[in-house]
Amino acid sequence: MKRAYVFFNGELIGSKDYYKELFKKHPGDFYCADGGARHMEELGIYPLEIWGDLDSVPEELLEKYRSKDVVIKKFSRDKDFTDGELILNHISSLDYEKIVVIGGLGGRKDHELSNINLLFLFDKLYFLSEKEEVFDYYQVASRKVGELRVQSMRLRTLINKWGEDLDDARVDYSAIISKYNTKDEAISDYNKMRSEMEEWMKLCEKLDAIRKQNKNFNKSVCFSNIRELLKDNQDVKIGKIEKEAGIRLGYMSRLEKGDNSADPSMEFIVTAAKMLNVSIDALISVDIGGLTTTEKFLFNFFEKLKTDTIADKLTWNVETEFDLERYETDYNGNSMHPLFSLETFYRESECGYPDQVTENVYVSKTFGPNTGIHGDCFNLRLKNGTFLYLMDLVKDVHRTSDKTAFVKEAVMYVPSSGIQVIATTHDDYPIVELLEDLYSVVKEYMKHPQVNNDVMSAINAFMKDDFEDDPDYLPF
Repeated sequence: MKRAYVFFNGELIGSKDYYKELFKKHPGDFYCADGGARHMEELGIYPLEIWGDLDSVPEELLEKYRSKDVVIKKFSRDKDFTDGELILNHISSLDYEKIVVIGGLGGRKDHELSNINLLFLFDKLYFLSEKEEVFDYYQVASRKVGELRVQSMRLRTLINKWGEDLDDARVDYSAIISKYNTKDEAISDYNKMRSEMEEWMKLCEKLDAIRKQNKNFNKSVCFSNIRELLKDNQDVKIGKIEKEAGIRLGYMSRLEKGDNSADPSMEFIVTAAKMLNVSIDALISVDIGGLTTTEKFLFNFFEKLKTDTIADKLTWNVETEFDLERYETDYNGNSMHPLFSLETFYRESECGYPDQVTENVYVSKTFGPNTGIHGDCFNLRLKNGTFLYLMDLVKDVHRTSDKTAFVKEAVMYVPSSGIQVIATTHDDYPIVELLEDLYSVVKEYMKHPQVNNDVMSAINAFMKDDFEDDPDYLPF
């Protein structure tokens, strides 16, 4: 099996001998995301390539890599993706059957969860820590516990009602009954199932213990968010989340007790986020109960936009920097783009003396008319001709090292009332990170083919060998 090892800047949990033995037993190609270089140096390994802004790698180590013909890809610190995402995007396009991340677990829990979210973006991805591929095996163990729990519960029902006519539309008991000639055989199999389930549960606990080392996680915020979201999801109960996660009832209540310092398991957090229709990042990082009414309204809006985008339910349009800078005005001075307007203003210059200019510009909330387009912008048509715009912006004149010169703004355009900026990444709001996250999700989504409803309808007709025009079709 051809595999790639990718070193992240997290914790290198385990001994050098363990990793050296692993690489000997399962050889592969080595890659590095920025600060992961210190782990590779510690193990005496040279990567094929290193990607990132390289702010965590000593210059002497880079020079050492260059002398060994290591490919070094340097990116701006203002990039849209993490160093890990950049190199995984590259590696996933290559011919590897397995991509193993080392140094992706441990450390702060929010960072660890952010890394684990990469599993949903990249196929064939695994996280390695200590003696096992922890997250992969933990997921397998958790699913196995859940399967055995369901099977044993159904078998127990069969044993308790042996000989009776079991009629349940949800379960095919006839298939279960056909496996056993006697009740004693069913009881024996039930005991084996329970014994096997207990072994899997012990394995889950061991794997969970590894993942809980050195974590910085605000448990009270996470649990507060779960209880807050339960108010808006009346059909979901805490017990239902616990059951779906394969955890004993009362699990969350036990963890909430003041003398209990344990963190919730990853399986519980992932299941809660899924059942409450919220992203993992939002569940653990945003104090939902502390939001104002308007902030909570926008929180739900951004979360639905993200969820529906990932589910391929929305049709976003891209406007590149080149496209937006070409927009002009008509004879009356009205801009051809709804967000732009003809403005006369003073633009800062590099020599220190502002120049008076009249241009068709986007007047941002953050920089006013001194605003340029930094990257791709996206828009989504809503009801009655209303559009949502996600704008990637930059201050016209700025120092290279000025991180505050970049901003993203979410803007609504309503034909009858004009434009309103609903959020920017410079705002001091709890939902700012959701805007950054939404932009990243949309940008990733737009890398894939887009097919509108009319085109999809035509293709569907072709797949059914339907070439006849509809009776009400007009070619104009």
